[in-house]
Amino acid sequence: MFRIGQGIGSKVPGLSRSYYKKAVITVNDKVTVQLLKDVKDIGIKGELLRVKSAYMRNCLQHGGKAAYVTKTKGPTIPVVVRQYVEEKETPKSEIIDKPSDKESETKAKNKAEALSLDELSQLFNSMRRRKSIADADKQSSTFQIAKATEEVSFILTELNELIPNNHTFRNSKFPITKTNISSLLFNLTGEQIPQSVITLEKSTTPIEEIQESGDYTLIIKSPAEKSSITKHIVFE
Repeated sequence: MFRIGQGIGSKVPGLSRSYYKKAVITVNDKVTVQLLKDVKDIGIKGELLRVKSAYMRNCLQHGGKAAYVTKTKGPTIPVVVRQYVEEKETPKSEIIDKPSDKESETKAKNKAEALSLDELSQLFNSMRRRKSIADADKQSSTFQIAKATEEVSFILTELNELIPNNHTFRNSKFPITKTNISSLLFNLTGEQIPQSVITLEKSTTPIEEIQESGDYTLIIKSPAEKSSITKHIVFE
Protein backbone atom coordinates (compact mmCIF):
# COMPACT_ATOMS: atom_id res chain seq x y z
CA MET A 1 0.00 0.00 0.00
CA PHE A 2 1.25 3.50 -0.79
CA ARG A 3 2.06 5.92 1.98
CA ILE A 4 2.75 9.63 1.71
CA GLY A 5 6.51 9.98 1.43
CA GLN A 6 7.01 6.58 -0.25
CA GLY A 7 7.49 5.78 -3.92
CA ILE A 8 4.45 5.30 -6.08
CA GLY A 9 5.85 2.24 -7.81
CA SER A 10 6.27 0.19 -4.60
CA LYS A 11 2.85 -1.50 -4.60
CA VAL A 12 -0.18 -0.88 -6.77
CA PRO A 13 -3.68 -1.78 -5.51
CA GLY A 14 -5.13 -4.59 -7.58
CA LEU A 15 -2.21 -7.00 -7.12
CA SER A 16 -3.51 -8.44 -3.86
CA ARG A 17 -6.99 -9.68 -2.98
CA SER A 18 -6.39 -8.96 0.68
CA TYR A 19 -5.73 -5.32 -0.23
CA TYR A 20 -9.18 -4.96 -1.69
CA LYS A 21 -10.76 -6.71 1.28
CA LYS A 22 -9.13 -4.20 3.59
CA ALA A 23 -10.18 -1.36 1.32
CA VAL A 24 -13.82 -2.46 1.37
CA ILE A 25 -13.82 -2.63 5.15
CA THR A 26 -12.34 0.85 5.37
CA VAL A 27 -14.67 2.42 2.82
CA ASN A 28 -17.83 0.98 4.40
CA ASP A 29 -16.77 1.75 7.98
CA LYS A 30 -19.48 4.05 9.33
CA VAL A 31 -20.49 5.16 12.81
CA THR A 32 -23.60 6.74 14.31
CA VAL A 33 -23.17 10.32 15.54
CA GLN A 34 -25.32 13.22 16.68
CA LEU A 35 -24.63 16.70 15.32
CA LEU A 36 -24.01 19.25 18.08
CA LYS A 37 -24.03 22.12 15.56
CA ASP A 38 -25.57 22.83 12.18
CA VAL A 39 -23.12 21.54 9.51
CA LYS A 40 -23.60 22.81 5.96
CA ASP A 41 -24.55 20.10 3.44
CA ILE A 42 -24.46 17.46 6.23
CA GLY A 43 -27.30 18.06 8.71
CA ILE A 44 -28.72 20.16 11.52
CA LYS A 45 -28.09 20.36 15.25
CA GLY A 46 -29.48 17.35 17.12
CA GLU A 47 -29.83 15.11 14.05
CA LEU A 48 -28.60 11.50 14.17
CA LEU A 49 -26.49 10.45 11.18
CA ARG A 50 -24.25 7.61 10.00
CA VAL A 51 -20.97 8.94 8.58
CA LYS A 52 -17.51 7.64 7.68
CA SER A 53 -15.44 7.03 10.80
CA ALA A 54 -12.55 8.98 9.22
CA TYR A 55 -14.82 11.98 8.55
CA MET A 56 -16.08 11.91 12.14
CA ARG A 57 -12.57 11.54 13.55
CA ASN A 58 -10.83 14.12 11.35
CA CYS A 59 -13.54 16.77 10.83
CA LEU A 60 -16.62 16.58 13.05
CA GLN A 61 -15.11 15.49 16.38
CA HIS A 62 -12.19 17.94 16.42
CA GLY A 63 -14.46 20.92 15.80
CA GLY A 64 -16.92 19.84 18.48
CA LYS A 65 -19.52 19.50 15.74
CA ALA A 66 -20.71 15.98 16.64
CA ALA A 67 -20.63 13.30 19.34
CA TYR A 68 -20.65 9.50 19.08
CA VAL A 69 -23.93 7.66 19.83
CA THR A 70 -23.79 4.01 20.87
CA LYS A 71 -26.12 1.50 22.48
CA THR A 72 -24.57 2.31 25.86
CA LYS A 73 -24.33 6.06 25.35
CA GLY A 74 -27.46 7.90 24.30
CA PRO A 75 -27.78 11.24 22.47
CA THR A 76 -26.08 14.23 24.09
CA ILE A 77 -28.77 16.80 23.26
CA PRO A 78 -32.48 16.61 22.31
CA VAL A 79 -32.87 14.57 19.11
CA VAL A 80 -33.98 16.20 15.88
CA VAL A 81 -35.80 13.89 13.46
CA ARG A 82 -35.88 14.79 9.77
CA GLN A 83 -39.15 13.79 8.14
CA TYR A 84 -39.47 12.85 4.46
CA VAL A 85 -42.84 13.77 2.91
CA GLU A 86 -44.38 11.33 0.41
CA GLU A 87 -45.04 14.17 -2.11
CA LYS A 88 -41.22 14.56 -2.28
CA GLU A 89 -41.38 18.05 -0.83
CA THR A 90 -38.34 19.58 0.82
CA PRO A 91 -37.60 17.57 4.01
CA LYS A 92 -38.83 19.32 7.14
CA SER A 93 -37.21 19.07 10.55
CA GLU A 94 -39.19 18.50 13.71
CA ILE A 95 -37.49 19.04 17.06
CA ILE A 96 -38.54 16.63 19.78
CA ASP A 97 -39.15 18.14 23.21
CA LYS A 98 -38.68 21.79 22.20
CA PRO A 99 -37.45 23.67 25.28
CA SER A 100 -39.30 26.91 25.97
CA ASP A 101 -37.22 27.79 29.05
CA LYS A 102 -34.31 26.47 31.11
CA GLU A 103 -36.49 24.01 33.04
CA SER A 104 -38.01 22.37 29.94
CA GLU A 105 -34.55 22.25 28.31
CA THR A 106 -33.17 20.36 31.31
CA LYS A 107 -36.08 17.89 31.19
CA ALA A 108 -35.54 17.27 27.48
CA LYS A 109 -31.82 16.64 28.01
CA ASN A 110 -32.51 14.21 30.85
CA LYS A 111 -35.08 12.39 28.72
CA ALA A 112 -32.57 11.98 25.87
CA GLU A 113 -29.91 10.63 28.24
CA ALA A 114 -32.40 8.26 29.87
CA LEU A 115 -33.24 6.34 26.68
CA SER A 116 -33.20 2.60 27.34
CA LEU A 117 -31.21 0.19 25.17
CA ASP A 118 -34.42 -1.04 23.52
CA GLU A 119 -35.57 2.51 22.74
CA LEU A 120 -32.14 3.39 21.37
CA SER A 121 -32.16 0.25 19.19
CA GLN A 122 -35.60 1.18 17.83
CA LEU A 123 -34.34 4.68 17.09
CA PHE A 124 -31.39 3.26 15.10
CA ASN A 125 -33.69 0.98 13.08
CA SER A 126 -36.08 3.83 12.34
CA MET A 127 -33.19 6.03 11.23
CA ARG A 128 -31.96 3.30 8.83
CA ARG A 129 -35.45 2.93 7.32
CA ARG A 130 -35.72 6.70 6.73
CA LYS A 131 -32.28 6.67 5.12
CA SER A 132 -33.34 3.85 2.77
CA ILE A 133 -36.39 5.86 1.68
CA ALA A 134 -34.27 8.95 1.09
CA ASP A 135 -31.69 6.96 -0.90
CA ALA A 136 -34.43 5.47 -3.09
CA ASP A 137 -35.74 8.96 -3.90
CA LYS A 138 -32.26 10.20 -4.76
CA GLN A 139 -31.56 7.22 -7.03
CA SER A 140 -34.76 7.86 -9.00
CA SER A 141 -34.04 11.56 -9.53
CA THR A 142 -30.52 12.94 -9.18
CA PHE A 143 -28.48 9.79 -9.79
CA GLN A 144 -29.63 8.93 -13.32
CA ILE A 145 -26.28 9.89 -14.78
CA ALA A 146 -24.51 7.30 -12.62
CA LYS A 147 -25.90 4.50 -14.80
CA ALA A 148 -23.46 5.34 -17.59
CA THR A 149 -20.43 5.86 -15.33
CA GLU A 150 -18.50 3.99 -12.64
CA GLU A 151 -20.06 3.74 -9.19
CA VAL A 152 -19.24 6.82 -7.10
CA SER A 153 -19.58 6.38 -3.34
CA PHE A 154 -17.72 9.43 -2.05
CA ILE A 155 -19.16 12.79 -0.98
CA LEU A 156 -17.41 15.92 -2.26
CA THR A 157 -17.93 17.74 1.04
CA GLU A 158 -16.01 15.00 2.88
CA LEU A 159 -13.25 14.87 0.24
CA ASN A 160 -12.81 18.63 0.36
CA GLU A 161 -12.17 18.37 4.11
CA LEU A 162 -9.82 15.37 3.85
CA ILE A 163 -7.64 16.57 0.92
CA PRO A 164 -5.44 19.64 1.65
CA ASN A 165 -5.69 22.53 -0.81
CA ASN A 166 -1.93 22.22 -1.37
CA HIS A 167 -0.30 18.80 -1.04
CA THR A 168 3.16 17.46 -1.94
CA PHE A 169 3.98 13.86 -2.90
CA ARG A 170 7.69 13.07 -2.47
CA ASN A 171 9.98 10.32 -3.84
CA SER A 172 7.73 9.98 -6.87
CA LYS A 173 8.38 7.50 -9.66
CA PHE A 174 7.30 8.59 -13.11
CA PRO A 175 5.16 8.29 -15.12
CA ILE A 176 2.23 8.72 -12.73
CA THR A 177 -1.11 7.59 -14.15
CA LYS A 178 -4.64 8.35 -12.96
CA THR A 179 -4.69 4.85 -11.46
CA ASN A 180 -1.69 5.83 -9.33
CA ILE A 181 -3.44 9.08 -8.36
CA SER A 182 -6.53 7.11 -7.30
CA SER A 183 -4.34 4.89 -5.08
CA LEU A 184 -2.63 7.91 -3.49
CA LEU A 185 -5.99 9.53 -2.76
CA PHE A 186 -7.25 6.30 -1.19
CA ASN A 187 -4.25 6.23 1.17
CA LEU A 188 -4.86 9.88 2.01
CA THR A 189 -8.66 9.84 2.51
CA GLY A 190 -9.81 6.23 2.79
CA GLU A 191 -12.19 6.85 -0.13
CA GLN A 192 -12.20 4.81 -3.36
CA ILE A 193 -12.17 7.42 -6.16
CA PRO A 194 -12.61 6.06 -9.74
CA GLN A 195 -10.02 7.30 -12.22
CA SER A 196 -12.84 8.28 -14.57
CA VAL A 197 -13.76 11.25 -12.33
CA ILE A 198 -10.14 12.44 -12.00
CA THR A 199 -8.79 15.22 -14.23
CA LEU A 200 -5.13 16.34 -14.27
CA GLU A 201 -3.92 19.66 -15.61
CA LYS A 202 -0.51 21.23 -16.18
CA SER A 203 -0.73 25.01 -16.61
CA THR A 204 -4.49 24.70 -17.42
CA THR A 205 -3.74 22.05 -20.10
CA PRO A 206 -5.43 18.65 -19.50
CA ILE A 207 -3.00 15.70 -19.36
CA GLU A 208 -3.47 11.93 -19.08
CA GLU A 209 -0.42 11.22 -16.90
CA ILE A 210 2.38 13.03 -15.08
CA GLN A 211 5.79 12.59 -16.73
CA GLU A 212 7.99 14.73 -14.48
CA SER A 213 8.16 16.55 -11.15
CA GLY A 214 6.38 19.88 -10.83
CA ASP A 215 3.12 21.63 -9.93
CA TYR A 216 -0.20 20.23 -11.16
CA THR A 217 -3.93 20.79 -10.73
CA LEU A 218 -6.14 17.93 -9.54
CA ILE A 219 -9.88 18.10 -10.31
CA ILE A 220 -12.33 15.56 -8.89
CA LYS A 221 -15.82 15.57 -10.37
CA SER A 222 -18.96 13.99 -8.94
CA PRO A 223 -21.53 13.12 -11.65
CA ALA A 224 -24.14 12.53 -8.95
CA GLU A 225 -23.68 15.92 -7.29
CA LYS A 226 -22.94 17.68 -10.61
CA SER A 227 -20.08 19.51 -8.95
CA SER A 228 -16.31 19.26 -8.48
CA ILE A 229 -13.39 20.23 -6.23
CA THR A 230 -9.97 21.52 -7.31
CA LYS A 231 -6.68 20.95 -5.45
CA HIS A 232 -3.06 21.97 -6.07
CA ILE A 233 -0.62 19.05 -5.93
CA VAL A 234 3.17 18.87 -6.27
CA PHE A 235 5.30 15.84 -7.23
CA GLU A 236 8.95 15.74 -6.26
